[in-house]
Amino acid sequence: MKRIYIAGPMTGKPDLNRAEFDKAEDFIDESSECDSISFNPHQIGRMLGWDEQTPIKAIASTLLPDLASCDAIYMLRGWEQSKGATAEHAVAKWIGLEIIYQGEAE
Repeated sequence: MKRIYIAGPMTGKPDLNRAEFDKAEDFIDESSECDSISFNPHQIGRMLGWDEQTPIKAIASTLLPDLASCDAIYMLRGWEQSKGATAEHAVAKWIGLEIIYQGEAE
């Protein structure tokens, strides 16, 4: 089963852009016909109680191993303006993950 990590802008967005991440999760899970599963970082954030005050180092140390365990990354629109999503994109390229851009996949 292919695991697809969702990346995109959070900081400065209403509710950390959770709605867009959740929509992407639904899109991936519904369109994959059971051969793929999404990894939504907001699910981990919800479990751990993360908010805009959570230190970036704590988030990165938790999420980067999850990214590395995935087969692909799904980049939400606006990712280029996000430090975190830009870093996740660079890691994905570095370790050879498939990169899927929102809009091209829909």
